[in-house]
Amino acid sequence: MSDRPAPSVRSALPFADNVNIVATDQPFRWLAAGWRDFRAAGMISIAQGMIFVVAGLVLTIGLHLAGLTYLIAPLVAGFMLVGGYAAAVIEDEWPLMADRRAPLRTVR
Repeated sequence: MSDRPAPSVRSALPFADNVNIVATDQPFRWLAAGWRDFRAAGMISIAQGMIFVVAGLVLTIGLHLAGLTYLIAPLVAGFMLVGGYAAAVIEDEWPLMADRRAPLRTVR
């Protein structure tokens, strides 16, 4: 016998070898971890969420009152682009805020 491993069977699908296997109970573990995070720093999470809600309402109502209702759809699309980045930055800073420590970096 040789010391070489047996050749692996490659999938016909591109990048199929790079897919991680996720157990069926793993999403529930993620949800439980998120719930623990929320319970640890719930007020921070609610405050951050309310900032986005209030900003969205102010912009939407302002555009409607200014007669620029046609700009609400692009506003929503822009939030979809910017919201992901904002959520990533907030998620990056959240453990530090929960521990009441200064963040490592600021939002630019």
